[in-house]
Amino acid sequence: MRSDVRFDWDWADGHMKAIVDVLEANAMHLLSVSVATDEQDLKKATDLVVHITGGDVAVRVRRHEYVRRFRDLTIRSWRSSGHETELGKIRGGFGDWYLYAWSDGDGGLADWLLVNLQALRESGLLDSKSTIRNRDGHTGFIAISDKELEISGCLVAQGGLSGATQCSFL
Repeated sequence: MRSDVRFDWDWADGHMKAIVDVLEANAMHLLSVSVATDEQDLKKATDLVVHITGGDVAVRVRRHEYVRRFRDLTIRSWRSSGHETELGKIRGGFGDWYLYAWSDGDGGLADWLLVNLQALRESGLLDSKSTIRNRDGHTGFIAISDKELEISGCLVAQGGLSGATQCSFL
């Protein structure tokens, strides 16, 4: 692994406790509760049934200097090397949730978005955006604003600078 990639990877991993804290606080989005059937109630002493939705979570932590400038989800969509990008993997059906966050500069998270990737795939937003090339000349990304995610029913919850809120799109 290239040293610059390892540096960024290790930096992002330094936020793992904060990332796990956000996911645990939002576990209600990863499960559902339903009223038991009459048979379950009468024969199995069951009133409610908890269904674990779970799934795979993609995570990205952006550096602190971007927290107030850009409140959008960016997904790598182009590499000059031709290697598959994050956008290709998400379009291909990989990942169920995306925790997209901004560092507070001290190992915690200043702001975050929890996105339902299936809803994002179905929304058409992944296909409606043009690639923006990075200054490095080797990579590019698409950007989807937090407002677009919310309007399209892809934003599950958000917190941090925006205040912790849950969205009712599940």
